[in-house]
Amino acid sequence: MFLLKINLLSITLILLAIYFLFRLLHLLAKKMLPGKELKEKIKKTLFFSELFVWIAFLYRIAEYFKNEKPVLSVIAGILLILIAVWAFLFVLKDYFAGLYFKIFENYRIGNRLSIEQKSGKIIAFKSRFLTLQTTEGNLKIPYSKLFNTPINLLPEKNEEEFLLQLNTKSENLSTTEIENLKKRILLLPWINMNYPPEINLLRKDNKQLIEIKLVLIDAQYKTNAKNYLEKIVP
Repeated sequence: MFLLKINLLSITLILLAIYFLFRLLHLLAKKMLPGKELKEKIKKTLFFSELFVWIAFLYRIAEYFKNEKPVLSVIAGILLILIAVWAFLFVLKDYFAGLYFKIFENYRIGNRLSIEQKSGKIIAFKSRFLTLQTTEGNLKIPYSKLFNTPINLLPEKNEEEFLLQLNTKSENLSTTEIENLKKRILLLPWINMNYPPEINLLRKDNKQLIEIKLVLIDAQYKTNAKNYLEKIVP
């Protein structure tokens, strides 16, 4: 009975030591390492290292006590199975799905996709998720979700920077007038909302000019944009 208590106490202490050791390592990595990318890499490394240590330790317990203390061996075995199932359902499935997606699906950086009424451009293939750049910001989609969701490959857009200089009727445009002009430009259906329009006042040949810089979603809309801007510039 005393030996059983000592063994259970030792196992408990080792489990606590493993848990707090990795929590400390995670905390140190978060506080001391420079750069977000490096922190993410270390975080992933620590996660898989901890997962391996837990699985290896529980397997050793189950193997060591299977004859002397079968109850303890069964408990360790159940914990081992639960950890393995949890790792696959909540973590590893996205890694495996991502590996399949990158190898067998013919998508590349810059492709425009439509997924669940969200559309955007692929800007990164991460380990567990795909990153789309949308008008509302970057959207992270787990690879496992892509297997059950229809994906539409949208036509490529030929984005182009558009610069236009126009004469103004007003000698000195106020800040309010410039902000109102920006708001009206943002209503255009032909501009890329990720790049807000830039408006500058210039002086050329004793004339007041207004310079408008924006990014069109396609070069074919240059004429539309020019005609509209000529009408709304004060």
